Amino acid sequence: MLVRKILISTYCLVTLVVQGCSAFGTTSVLVSLVPYACCTVETTQVYEGEKQAPDKVAMLSLIQHDVYTKISSIDDKPLHQKGTFELLPGEKLVDASCIKHQPRDTFGSWKGRELLMFKPQAGHDYELRAKAIGPGRCCLEQNICTMWIEDAITGETVSELVAKFAT
Repeated sequence: MLVRKILISTYCLVTLVVQGCSAFGTTSVLVSLVPYACCTVETTQVYEGEKQAPDKVAMLSLIQHDVYTKISSIDDKPLHQKGTFELLPGEKLVDASCIKHQPRDTFGSWKGRELLMFKPQAGHDYELRAKAIGPGRCCLEQNICTMWIEDAITGETVSELVAKFAT
């Protein structure tokens, strides 16, 4: 089972400064390390009433790699938070969008907005994932991104596409 609180550690930052002195044939090296810093990801309760025990709810996390994802609403409840969403079991409609920008010299970006349906189970963890589709440099109307929800343990896709919106 996945740990319900996700810790994010900043990587150890190493600064390396090398100075060479050809007259003496020596090199000095300065290495400085910045210690790890930890924080917890915000969890948003997406149901009314008191907080339920972890084995009574499902968790839906946003996976941010090269494509940025956002959930606008779940079951028509507007959401403005990022991170992880705590859900009660049962059928859910997730209004999600994704975007990927390319460096300026490629003139490409990918966008998408979709309505996904899935049935989370209590005690399970899920992830909203996305990928960019399209040629990139040309044909910008063909550059889209698509999303799906998968079980965080098995990797199985557990969502169905209900609607795709123009962006």
